[in-house]
Amino acid sequence: MSFSPLKTRPSHDESRDEEDVYTPPRKRNFRKFLGYGLLATLLPGWFVALDIYRHPRVVDLPGLSSPHPFPPQIFERVKKIFEPDERYIGPSNQTHHNWDHLVAGHDALYIGNPKKYGLMEGIGPPFHHENMAHPVPRKFYVVSLLHQMHCLNIVRFHYWQVKQGHPTVSEYSEASWDAHVDHCFEYLRQSISCGAGFSLEGHSPLIVEGEVGEASTVTGWGIEHNCINFEVLRAFQIEQERVYNTTWQR
Repeated sequence: MSFSPLKTRPSHDESRDEEDVYTPPRKRNFRKFLGYGLLATLLPGWFVALDIYRHPRVVDLPGLSSPHPFPPQIFERVKKIFEPDERYIGPSNQTHHNWDHLVAGHDALYIGNPKKYGLMEGIGPPFHHENMAHPVPRKFYVVSLLHQMHCLNIVRFHYWQVKQGHPTVSEYSEASWDAHVDHCFEYLRQSISCGAGFSLEGHSPLIVEGEVGEASTVTGWGIEHNCINFEVLRAFQIEQERVYNTTWQR
């Protein structure tokens, strides 16, 4: 008499062992490499996010140090189409006032903690007040962009003085005006050479009434530019002046 081996149902553990044994090795390696690949892909992103969190990035603009005191809203890009604005054209007293208002009457910015930003010694307040401390705190700094606007205003104002034959403003001699205007021309030349604007401007002619032809082939009018938010910069300058005033007002 012969006997056949008794066929029994494998236990749960045995079934799991057999599954482990017969799982195709190629498939197991694929899963392993897929996991490693996914980890390798995600890790750099995690490290970058951690680095940005620990070391916040600043906007990369010419002359902008890190860290800097400017609010980030200044650097939110604003699409602006250049067009002539009558408020800033001509020699009227209102026009002069409008130009002065562009830089709050001066081009300086109060920085309460200049050492935090690694700044050199600043200048005193660009205005006088009754309770001015002595010696005055040298915590005002000229913002290059506002300096350029101030210089353009100086050249513009003196041009109209000469053009209209008006006498030099009493608090400045002619020699002082000449020195200031020369400085402004040179400062503007170097500022423009610094390369802040690369908008491409096409044919946008300047036509002078009663004249034949074009006085200029490119005015830049009607061309869209990608600008900083200058209004926020102006508001920040005025707010910092208010902060400074709280240091001496009683």
